Amino acid sequence: MEWQRRVPPIRGLMALRAVSEAGTFTGAARYLGWNQPNVSKHLQALETALDAKLLHREHSGNKLTEAGERVLEHATAITDSYAALVRELERMRAAETGRLRIAASLTIGDHWLPQVLMQFGEMHPHIAVESRVLYGREGLRQAAQGLADVALVEGDPGESGLTAQKVGEDMLMVACGQDHPWAAKGSLTLEEFTQGRYILRERGSGTRDTLDHYLEEANLPPMQPELEVGSNHAILQMLKNGEHLTVLSSLTLQDAQHSGFLVLLPVRGLNLKRAFWAVRAPQARSLPAADTFIDFLRNNPPNQELTPATGPTETAQPT
Repeated sequence: MEWQRRVPPIRGLMALRAVSEAGTFTGAARYLGWNQPNVSKHLQALETALDAKLLHREHSGNKLTEAGERVLEHATAITDSYAALVRELERMRAAETGRLRIAASLTIGDHWLPQVLMQFGEMHPHIAVESRVLYGREGLRQAAQGLADVALVEGDPGESGLTAQKVGEDMLMVACGQDHPWAAKGSLTLEEFTQGRYILRERGSGTRDTLDHYLEEANLPPMQPELEVGSNHAILQMLKNGEHLTVLSSLTLQDAQHSGFLVLLPVRGLNLKRAFWAVRAPQARSLPAADTFIDFLRNNPPNQELTPATGPTETAQPT
C-alpha cells in the first residue's frame, strides 16, 4: 500500500456526504449533531486537502462539482465502511459480555456441560452463564417460551420451529456387568439385542426416546424392559448383579467402564450414534454471547474414550 503522509480528513468526508444527503448545511449539521460552522470548516478542510473545489453554493441550493461527485462516491464507501467497523467491534465486545441462560438435558447436563462450563468460564470470564439440567425435552419448551437462551438436547430437535445447530454427538451403547452371561461375547447380533433382559430409562427421557426412534427406523419391535428407572446412576448400580443389560449414552458409561465392572457390547448391524443440538430461543438468535457459547461447544466436543469388549465380530456395521 502507498501510505499518505497526510491524515485522512474523515470529518470532511462526513460533512460532504451529509450536505449532499440533506441538501443544506443546516440539515447536514442536524444529521451529524454538529453546529453549522463546523460543517463548513470540515468541508473547507477537505477541499484544501484534496486541492479541489467540491461544492458550489448557490441561492437555489448546494450543487456538487464534477470532482465533488467523484469524492462523494469514495466518501460514501469510506463512511459506510467505518460504520460497519464500529458495529463489528461493538458486536465483538458484546460477544464477550452479558448473561446467558442454558437449559440442558440430563445426559448433556450431567456428563458434558460441567467440563464445558469450567473451560468456557476461564476463556470468557465476562459472560455470566446460568445453567439448569432438565428432564427430556423440557429445555426445548423453555427455549420456545423465552425462559432459556440456548437449550442443549440429545437427538433430532424435531419440528420445534427453533434454530438448531449440531454441537457434538454421542452413541447409545449396550452394557452389562462383568458377571453377565454375555459379557464375553464381544458383540451382539440383532436377535440377541432384542431378546436380552433390560433395565432402561423411562419413556419420555432423551435416551429412551432416541432408542425407540432408532428401533422404529430399523424396523425392530419396541423394547420391553423388565424395569424402567429414572436415574442413570441407579441403573449402573443395578447392573452389578449380572442379570440385566442396559442401553445408555457413551458419556454416561465412561466412568463405569473405567472402574472395571462394566462391559460394552456393540450391536452388529445397528448404528446408535446420535447428535447433540444447541437450540436457540427466538430472542437469542442475535445474541452475541450465544454465538460465542455455541462456537465454543462446536470446538470442544464431548470426550468419549470407550473400549468395546474384545471378542468375535466386534465391529458394528452401520445401517
